[in-house]
Amino acid sequence: MEFIELIHINKLDGVILKYPHQDNVDGTVCITGHHLILSSRKEGVHELWLLHKNIDCIEKKENKPISGVTQGGSLFLKCKDLRIFQLDIATTNELNQMAQTLENLSGLQDPGLFYPFFYRHMHPIVENGYTLYRMACFARKPELLGVPQLWKGSSGAQAVLMRAGQPLYGPKHRRCRPDEAILNAVVAAGTKGIIYDLRSSNSISQQQNKACNDREISSDKWISRLESCGWPESVRNSLHTACIVAQHIHQTHLFFSSVLFV
Repeated sequence: MEFIELIHINKLDGVILKYPHQDNVDGTVCITGHHLILSSRKEGVHELWLLHKNIDCIEKKENKPISGVTQGGSLFLKCKDLRIFQLDIATTNELNQMAQTLENLSGLQDPGLFYPFFYRHMHPIVENGYTLYRMACFARKPELLGVPQLWKGSSGAQAVLMRAGQPLYGPKHRRCRPDEAILNAVVAAGTKGIIYDLRSSNSISQQQNKACNDREISSDKWISRLESCGWPESVRNSLHTACIVAQHIHQTHLFFSSVLFV
């Protein structure tokens, strides 16, 4: 009942599913609170079960109008695992309702409504899963943190070790507000946190020199400084790697496997 206001259409017949390297499927779409299900109700025909949270982007493309009247169109569902599904829908009204429904369900922000936390089992629980193994916990870790015992040490500091972002450029070495909020959430009231900067003093000075607070600098000089810091090259390498992975998945049907090593 939590999703009744978000679902404008829950069942639609005559939807055609198009997917690369697969035959088109003409079937019925059913939308639940967490899944989009498309089935032709025929044996041996591919079915689609798609979790709404796996949808990264929804693009709607209406068909060209005939005699001034637009009839239906296509929905392109771009998923977070680089898959793209095309749903052809006959009428424009149903196309808009389907697009709005998927936008609502894929954009939920309340974790309590996510599938892993919302699922309610209909069978009795035989075992709870927490007593299957006996793990030796590290007694010298903080009381609120359970860590498997990997080695036996003698230190009793009970301190938490975590990573923090680099400080912002400037003489006061402050951090961005989200990073400060995370650090303040870890440090309890009345306690002190220590940040160790593992960079050398020369490296810190070089990073500060790369910063540019001069608003009157010319665009050519600003671009030159940007290229010298190596940031464009890092972005270029990341995009190149993503392009290779996408091409490999598209050409070798790697979407049928569960693990991809990059």
